[in-house]
Amino acid sequence: MKTILRSLFVPLLCSIVMAGNAQVPILNSHPTAAPCIFLDFDGHTVEGTGWNYDGPIVCGASTLNSAGITAVFNRVAEDFRPFNLNVTTDSTKFLAAPTTQRMRVLLTVSWEWYGVAVGGVANLFTFSDIGDDPCFVFTSLHGNNVKNIAEATSHEVGHTLGLFHQALYDGNCVRQAEYHAGFGPNGNEISWAPIMGIGYNRNLTLWNNGPDPYGCNRIQNDFELIMSNNGLTLRNDEHAASFGSATSVWVVDMMDPILICRLLCTTVRKRNLMYIIPVTW
Repeated sequence: MKTILRSLFVPLLCSIVMAGNAQVPILNSHPTAAPCIFLDFDGHTVEGTGWNYDGPIVCGASTLNSAGITAVFNRVAEDFRPFNLNVTTDSTKFLAAPTTQRMRVLLTVSWEWYGVAVGGVANLFTFSDIGDDPCFVFTSLHGNNVKNIAEATSHEVGHTLGLFHQALYDGNCVRQAEYHAGFGPNGNEISWAPIMGIGYNRNLTLWNNGPDPYGCNRIQNDFELIMSNNGLTLRNDEHAASFGSATSVWVVDMMDPILICRLLCTTVRKRNLMYIIPVTW
């Protein structure tokens, strides 16, 4: 029997609703990569999977417009940017991917079949399972809030990649919460939470290295497990890892703080350091 994990935390419905079923833009985060996460926004009928204990599941479209779809895609793609993996809205990429390295995420208004109003639901370890069990994010229960939909999407995909929740314990090893809600004022620029916790109200969410819900000494390194559980690798670096082979970038003003931030943020995204030499005119 497969283990089902669901996101029990459902944010309050937002007053912003993006109406209508838009034409889904074709988006790819890493089109040459074979492993694939397919964000399916336009509806799908699920048949012949572990979810079909009561017949076919007809999933309606998300109702997000093109701008909303793109915003969700960009957020999810950034979460998976370090890996040699393609986040896509193109079904042909999904169908061409290895059956043991792909996942369909159904972003849908249709949640009633599940019987419980939750943010999303997924089966563990199904990314690498040939059964093609999808995971689900219930967009209507997020009030079509693109930030929350994106957080739920990465979270549910994390379960399919074999990740449990990131939990919170006190100094005596007593569990305080199954879902680590992070730190910092809600919405604050420096607020943080684990992707596998609850990140709806936090500005920054990351794959975490911390305890799971089954013991304070059971440390789950999300980043490493995503790769080792599923045969995934890191992307190739865009720039050299040595000063001698550094890429030269022409800049006008080295005192521009926005420019400096962009240089730093794009060179230290992965675990190793890549070198860029700013060259002024």
